[in-house]
Amino acid sequence: MSYLAPLNYDRFFKKIFKDTKIAKAFLEDFLNEKIDSITKLSDKHRLTDKARVVEFDYRCKIKGKYIIIDMQQWYKPDVVQRFYVYHTANTVLQLEDMKTKILPIPNNSNIKETKKAIEIRDFRLIEPVLTIIWMVSDNLGFNKDYVSYKLLPETISEFIKNSTIWNETSVKELLDQRDEILTLIDNTSKDIDFLPKNKLIFIFQNNIVENFEKAKSENKGKPSKYSRWFDFAQKTLKKDNSKKDFIEYEKDPLFKEIMRRLDQSELTREDLQYITDQRIMWEKIGKYGKDFFDDGKKVGMVKGEKLGIKKGKIQEKLKIAKEMLKDGFSIDKIQQYTRLTNEEIQKLI
Repeated sequence: MSYLAPLNYDRFFKKIFKDTKIAKAFLEDFLNEKIDSITKLSDKHRLTDKARVVEFDYRCKIKGKYIIIDMQQWYKPDVVQRFYVYHTANTVLQLEDMKTKILPIPNNSNIKETKKAIEIRDFRLIEPVLTIIWMVSDNLGFNKDYVSYKLLPETISEFIKNSTIWNETSVKELLDQRDEILTLIDNTSKDIDFLPKNKLIFIFQNNIVENFEKAKSENKGKPSKYSRWFDFAQKTLKKDNSKKDFIEYEKDPLFKEIMRRLDQSELTREDLQYITDQRIMWEKIGKYGKDFFDDGKKVGMVKGEKLGIKKGKIQEKLKIAKEMLKDGFSIDKIQQYTRLTNEEIQKLI
């Protein structure tokens, strides 16, 4: 049996990050700023009667920002749209606690209202949202540790992509256009600067671990403070991880506490079975996902790469679903991991 349970598995990720002290330490390391106070918020919500429940791995508020930390274990084709929905949901959920203003209705008002006052919401109270997506295996085609997205004026994109400007414009004209763009960015009229304060940050564990190991082996400066979190998580994913793998973390009281909570000798029988089930499932998803994604790309060489990749994804999902059915997984669990509809799964049955 391994020494520590995998931090990257949903159950244990939530178990660790429900501790506000641990979440605060991670955010301080990644955001590189001191956090004076942090407020843990509810992480499970139903947006409408017809919408499915939206559940975050961790949700909190610091320094006037609502923050989500969510962990994505494996490749999913809808990861960008999924987390954009989570990101916007975290904005909408602020309406739950938004205070309203009571405005009295003047006696001479033409408003046909039996009430003496009207209740309104001031949307200026909405605060920015920061969504951190911890990507375990996928790197979205990037080689950086992380990539951040925020809303900025479209002119910036046009300026950067316009090859004519860069090839034919003088340095002075380029600087003049840059000054115009900076004026747009610095505009704070009616809180328009609220838009770029919202961010989605995709963090890539595999990239960080590779860069972390390279920095250590080549002795190239001090690794980023956040690197240790992903290095630690990667080590816990090893099937045969042992105490010697975590010697450097034993000296840190915070990580020592995390290790205590992940110690497999202290877990319940249900927790241990969960680890076994998850490993089997992710191994199958990884195996069949790669095989059929590659098959789809081969088809794409003949019929068009986009069509091939799309076919590969569909075949991947169906094959994974078939294997999961054979292994006795419930339809709900299969839907969760393959994003197939109930009708598509019933056809396989």
